[in-house]
Amino acid sequence: MQQIVVVDDDPMVATVVGDTLREFWRVTCAVTSDHGRELLVQQSWKLAVVDVRLGSISGLELAEMAAENNTPVLLISGCFDALETMHSYGFPCLAKPFGSAALVTEVRLLIAQGPEAVLAVKVAATTMRRETGSLRC
Repeated sequence: MQQIVVVDDDPMVATVVGDTLREFWRVTCAVTSDHGRELLVQQSWKLAVVDVRLGSISGLELAEMAAENNTPVLLISGCFDALETMHSYGFPCLAKPFGSAALVTEVRLLIAQGPEAVLAVKVAATTMRRETGSLRC
């Protein structure tokens, strides 16, 4: 069974997202950016679902790390400004709150895209870093 990692500093969101995805995949959840970073560098994942606004490391920085490890990423956020920024750079993202069907559909799509989804994150991160000097929303 394919493995997915969920990183969200809100334990309730991490639990709900994890429980939804467990119907189809094996899921590991992290509720801190540091734990998420540890998980992303420990092994390869089929996909990472990452909240944009985290603690010491931004979700966009984690997305870049995941992409460097050939892991596709779905970024999630409830902040309109962050979503607008992510869309403008081409990051795959989903607005909170979202329904189970929307989440599962986006995850399936990104897994199917595989290397193309990874490349999209790499290009978006490189462009954003070049234009703004950081990966923070």
